[in-house]
Amino acid sequence: MPYESTNEDHLVKTTFAVSNSAFIVMDPWDNLPSKFLNEHFGKVMNQFLLPLIEKAAEKKFQVYVFTNNCKKCTSPYSCGVHEKIEELLKKHSNLHILYWDEFKKDEFVSSLKEKRISQLIYTGFASNLCVIGRPSGIIAMKNEGFKTFFVPQASAALETKHTWKKGKIHKYTTTILAQGLAGIINLKDLDEALEKLKTD
Repeated sequence: MPYESTNEDHLVKTTFAVSNSAFIVMDPWDNLPSKFLNEHFGKVMNQFLLPLIEKAAEKKFQVYVFTNNCKKCTSPYSCGVHEKIEELLKKHSNLHILYWDEFKKDEFVSSLKEKRISQLIYTGFASNLCVIGRPSGIIAMKNEGFKTFFVPQASAALETKHTWKKGKIHKYTTTILAQGLAGIINLKDLDEALEKLKTD
């Protein structure tokens, strides 16, 4: 719920388990239509997002990666996934690629509920567009009854002319999400928790 506080952060303890939580990765593209955009998102992709995807998959969480199908796209840009994710797909059956042109929200929601997944952890690009507004984004899935969470360090926004360097739009988006749409998870805390998690 939105809250009034003298502190910037309002901390809530939450427990995640493989049995009830899944990771959602929005549009992890490395073939955007400009060198600048690829470099901007690429830093987050390589340093934070890809290692998190790999760790979550290794710990047996269901990981859903959303993207455009390059074979059906009218543009050679903004489709497919990073080659590292392609490699991980061959190793982990719990890592899934879902294409927007084939996506049916009702079927996706049903499949999550059949697996007893009630919590969704969001990463990927862009925080102020796809992460929030896509058919499987935070707003849509929160309205379906899921608890939604966001990892800002494993994401970035599509900024404006004057905000690219400081990432102000991404910070504002994170603040808006924190006021009732999603719990904010610090990547360091998440990494530490995943490291401690034992798998059979």
